[in-house]
Amino acid sequence: MRPLVSWISWGLCGAALLPGCQTPPFCEPLDTCGGEVLNANLPLTQWVTTKDNACLDQIQPPPNPVSLVRLPQRPAGDRPTERGTADWCSNVALRQDGTLQQYLGWYPPIPVQDATLDLFANGTYEMHITYFAKQHVDFSATCLSAQGVSESCAAFGRNLKEFVAPEANIYNVLCYPSPLGASGCGCDYDLSLIGGPSGTWHVDKSSALLTFFDALGGPPSLANYCQKGDTLELTGKNGARLFNQFGLRTLRFSRPTCHDRVQSKSIGEVGVDCGGQCNPELPEGTAPPGCPASCDDGIQSGLEQGVDCGGTCPEVCACHNGIADAWEEGVDCGGPCKNGCACFDGEQSAGEDGVDCGGVCSKPCP
Repeated sequence: MRPLVSWISWGLCGAALLPGCQTPPFCEPLDTCGGEVLNANLPLTQWVTTKDNACLDQIQPPPNPVSLVRLPQRPAGDRPTERGTADWCSNVALRQDGTLQQYLGWYPPIPVQDATLDLFANGTYEMHITYFAKQHVDFSATCLSAQGVSESCAAFGRNLKEFVAPEANIYNVLCYPSPLGASGCGCDYDLSLIGGPSGTWHVDKSSALLTFFDALGGPPSLANYCQKGDTLELTGKNGARLFNQFGLRTLRFSRPTCHDRVQSKSIGEVGVDCGGQCNPELPEGTAPPGCPASCDDGIQSGLEQGVDCGGTCPEVCACHNGIADAWEEGVDCGGPCKNGCACFDGEQSAGEDGVDCGGVCSKPCP
């Protein structure tokens, strides 16, 4: 069985988050307010939020990774920066052919990208949270050499991309010669985590308190709440974590709209901001082209940054710019690009159905 990527996260209070969000130690608590959290006579009331409306606390530092290259000891009280680098290469294990056998690492804080809170009139709830952050790591030349890596950074990035491909939360891997060393490698990638509990809930309007009971047996999560107009704000009671999510203290929700970049089933959306009430001109149950997003439908849809590339699609959009980028092994080939450079060598290589076509190559054979 292939070893999985190791996840160790720690909390963050983001710079562009709620007013009063402080680092350290805690996000600003919510004064009690109360209000109505359910839409009258509806079986489902949905609340949505995005990254600008979440507050997480920075409550502990990351671990210090063991390294083949000894790092200078950090002075007492000196906290690492959010995207601080370390010698990640010590966590790489390679096979004799140069492919990765194991890659373990710790990750800096991962802020909330979006979340939905589904409150059902029958007393149950579902919380869905997506965390997202762009990540950067450096592999020093000394450590790569100690691990026996002799390939280019682009080829190393291709192996890293193939290794983490089964992990749906890591995508858009780019590796290139590191600015920190002449022969080291730096790698960028997108990281997303999806979580959130479900169970039953109870409201005490007299004390403006919501209690969420985790169906998996986790401790009850108590939150003070304030509902005004189209907004609902939650904060963990007495500094407690919301929904037992690490470091999560405050969330400000809004009612779903067709322009909040969140898929909301309460208004019938079948993708992000599309379908259902967002496209009343279409027959009921019919989705607009590209909704939900597909990475092979020939149009730019969903969170894509181009046609079937970028965002949550594995293909990088710059793989079609006609330039040999630093993280490619040729012009628009190798590294993270879908096409290997053998797809342009004028010969029928392994994995091709014809000369530079079919199979592993994106160009279909005639």
